[in-house]
Amino acid sequence: TELGIGVEAAVAIGEFADDNSFGFGLTGKLALNFTETIAGTFTTGLIYFTGSEKSDGIAQIPVRVGSRFSFPGGFYIEPQLGLSIFTDSDFSDTGFGYAANAGYRKNRLDFSIRYDGTS
Repeated sequence: TELGIGVEAAVAIGEFADDNSFGFGLTGKLALNFTETIAGTFTTGLIYFTGSEKSDGIAQIPVRVGSRFSFPGGFYIEPQLGLSIFTDSDFSDTGFGYAANAGYRKNRLDFSIRYDGTS
């Protein structure tokens, strides 16, 4: 069992970038190791996206489960599914969330890049 805290930096893309730009936040991840190379994961946290002239900004709360597949040398991939909750001062909306992580783990450090989408 592993418990980690991640510092998040995000860039809005697509239609989401029309009203939002850069995001930052913190996430927590719980990983249950089934074997030496496969783990089940649960991730949640808060990522705040700064706004533009059209928007004051919005907060995203991801709630995801996933599977981490580790490879020799410390590399891994981690698909995730769950919910994305978006909220600001005027509204709240929840959508189906999905993500794909690719990363590198060495000792107790974990560096990754992720594509995160919501429909």
